[in-house]
Amino acid sequence: MESWKLEMAEFARRITDLRGSRSVRGFAKEARVDRADLTRVEQGELLPSERMAARLDSYCATAGELSRWRRRIHAMRTGLPVPPTDEEVGPTDRREFGLLGAAAAAAQISGRIAAAAAIAPPTLREIKADINEIAVAYTTTPAMVLAERAERRWRSTEQMLDGRVHGRTRTVLDLRAGQYSIYLALTANDLGEQAASDTYLDLAGQHAQEAGDRLLSD
Repeated sequence: MESWKLEMAEFARRITDLRGSRSVRGFAKEARVDRADLTRVEQGELLPSERMAARLDSYCATAGELSRWRRRIHAMRTGLPVPPTDEEVGPTDRREFGLLGAAAAAAQISGRIAAAAAIAPPTLREIKADINEIAVAYTTTPAMVLAERAERRWRSTEQMLDGRVHGRTRTVLDLRAGQYSIYLALTANDLGEQAASDTYLDLAGQHAQEAGDRLLSD
């Protein structure tokens, strides 16, 4: 059997062990994940999305274990560089990291003012390119390093939304801010900061609703 399939079987058993005696329906509802997807994950038929893995980590208080494991399996399946296991990664000193401050800022975001102006298209293209680069680097870059980069861009995008933007420009910026929020949630989860991860997940959902993006909001 291929190595990634063995890993996926172990991953499925781990999820089942974490659920314990609770029903799939009840566990899925409490963890805020799709019941059908959870069933397929436990059966080894489906690798959860990054968002689902982050929510399971948050609910089960597993300090990013499931997200990191999911990332390894995805890399093994697709031929990407395989991230190290938890045993191969040393402890992270989060005192040097600004993630919690960013989470506090995220929790305070509200009431943006929309008016009549737009961001230059190259800026939007640069933001999109940056998110694509973060997506590629996510499996191989230390969480703290990646989050520092995502945090800077996220703050910049939020500042743009606080300014005079409307129409299609605003929709695109909301989508990008939501995507940055997802990666901040994932890296916060990897660093064991569950409260910060939940804050960013909620913020990503708000941006998704504003942008009308159903995939991001799921």
